[in-house]
Amino acid sequence: MKFRIQVESSSSVWWEEYDKPISDPQKWASEIVEYFNHTLRPGESPRKLLRVEVLDQASQKEHSWVKQNAMTVVKGGMMYDVLKCSVCGISAKRYGIGEKIIVDTKYRAKVYGCCDTALAYLRRKRTLCGLEK
Repeated sequence: MKFRIQVESSSSVWWEEYDKPISDPQKWASEIVEYFNHTLRPGESPRKLLRVEVLDQASQKEHSWVKQNAMTVVKGGMMYDVLKCSVCGISAKRYGIGEKIIVDTKYRAKVYGCCDTALAYLRRKRTLCGLEK
């Protein structure tokens, strides 16, 4: 996700741009400014977060997989972890201890290959179904 933050420090105001695979830029910006203020060196002024603006929510190309289960699932002699993309919300499974991730059947269409196209498709689908304006 591409976003920018507006920061103020000793009567100076500026924008900083970021492109990070996160779901909540407001929370991230607050934490990073708080961390900076907590680790000030002599001569540095504390910063204040003024605004956060999302520039391009669909800039995320790669899925950001997050494990959904506390314990590995064992079913039919197979072991797997249930995963969900923290950006677009599609689900998948990771079998064994390898890095190979198998996207769930309902998300195997090419449009779900990366987050930006998946988000655009899902948004359009919700609008057509009347779930979103």
